[in-house]
Amino acid sequence: MKHNIIILFLQLAFTNVSAQTNDSLWLTSRNGSSTKGFFISGDFNLLDVDYLGNVYVIENGLLKKYNNKGDSVAVYNDVRRYGNPTFIDVSNPLKTLVFYKNFTTLVILDGQLAQRASLNLRRHQIFSVGAAAHSYDNQIWVFDDQEYKLRKIDESGKLLLESNDLLLTTGKAIKAKSIIDIDGYVYVYDPEQGFFVLDSYGAYVRFIDFENVNSFSFSEQTLYGFKEKEVLEYNLKNRLSKNYHLPTHLQDATSIKVVYPYMYVLQKDGVACYRLTN
Repeated sequence: MKHNIIILFLQLAFTNVSAQTNDSLWLTSRNGSSTKGFFISGDFNLLDVDYLGNVYVIENGLLKKYNNKGDSVAVYNDVRRYGNPTFIDVSNPLKTLVFYKNFTTLVILDGQLAQRASLNLRRHQIFSVGAAAHSYDNQIWVFDDQEYKLRKIDESGKLLLESNDLLLTTGKAIKAKSIIDIDGYVYVYDPEQGFFVLDSYGAYVRFIDFENVNSFSFSEQTLYGFKEKEVLEYNLKNRLSKNYHLPTHLQDATSIKVVYPYMYVLQKDGVACYRLTN
């Protein structure tokens, strides 16, 4: 069985820290270690990682892709055609989504970051979209901020299904920033509130209070969030949560992604990759 990722992460974080807190003593008493992998130097303002370990970053208007050894493999030069992208979705390594909120436009790239399609959602009567992502069946989820509905569309913009009005269902005005489709559920994230969980047909299931994280990862029924000086852990099965403080030398991290057995840390001078091992 894999070691708990959050414990391994904090073991790495507390390496070479002589003055240990009670939390650090408890964590470092567990088995496990971590080793430094590759480092990608650059002034990046966005980081994502697919399940194959390919790293995606944006730097100076370029979307860059590196393989799981840290070697550059592809560049998308036209990333600023519609201004700065709001976010990218790389959950499908063969199809990257680049979303531009101000233009309500999705650009779809292939595995080599060559453009294969562009979709203006306004032409399909979707005028305000907060987030978009791949669905499990290779379609596209979008969240309509005006009608508070999660919609599934194909690459042509054809509507395949939609949820009920989630404002009426939940009593909360959702401003989605991210969508993740994983293990039969769709997680719609509003940073000021948390995760609104729906099933694969768009029916509302429950809410997870998980506010203001800079980045998050899912692994083995556990949700990990990273914000400022804290690491948040939420067990999706028993619904218990824990908080951990980061040590000083990692507090400049702006994003952390975990794709087991690797952890990727975005800092001011680039992206560091660590391998988490037993």
